[in-house]
Amino acid sequence: MKNLTAPSSVIDAIRDTGLISILRGVDSGKICDVVDIMGQNGIRLVEVTLDTPDALPSIQQLSRAFPGDMLIGAGTVLDRETARQAISAGAQFILSPTLDTSVIACCIENGVLPIPGVFSPSEIALARAAGAVLVKVFPANLLGTDYIKKMLDLFGNLEILAVGGIDLNNVEAFISAGAQGVGIGSKLVGRDIVGSQHCELLGRRTKQYLQKIQSAKSTT
Repeated sequence: MKNLTAPSSVIDAIRDTGLISILRGVDSGKICDVVDIMGQNGIRLVEVTLDTPDALPSIQQLSRAFPGDMLIGAGTVLDRETARQAISAGAQFILSPTLDTSVIACCIENGVLPIPGVFSPSEIALARAAGAVLVKVFPANLLGTDYIKKMLDLFGNLEILAVGGIDLNNVEAFISAGAQGVGIGSKLVGRDIVGSQHCELLGRRTKQYLQKIQSAKSTT
């Protein structure tokens, strides 16, 4: 099943908003409500991790509920077959914690954006050679903002998504270091959101992250 959303649309949305909301463990019965609240407050990209129960049905559900309004991706994708299943469910981008060039190939074949996880300059080089135009530096909090700056100096036209340990205290620093965007998981949609309907809290958190990201982008 070839996805109708071009990878460039996803990259443009990441460049614009600078934020992918990572949903892990969100009940499929609540996931549309959670995404709707975030969408109302400026989120355009959502990743459902595949270690979430009913992840593929949730991706399909979100893709149908928010056509054109939200870009839905799959995360924690470790192999080609899982990538294929996620794309068939409607995923418009694929994120991995590790580098698997067969996942990148599957995404490119299906017109979907691959965002492979990288930890070293060698992995960045391999990911780019395989066709990735955006890489996920993970875990970003261990590598730090200086690492991102050095990789951007080393590789021409490199675009980075910083994921892992990003919160309201350091998100501006990672954007200021040159990351096109960040992935935020439990610090945005945590157990206090997953286990209840705290609409106001989720809306407030969403706005706080987006405001800090846009502030940092305006000065870089």
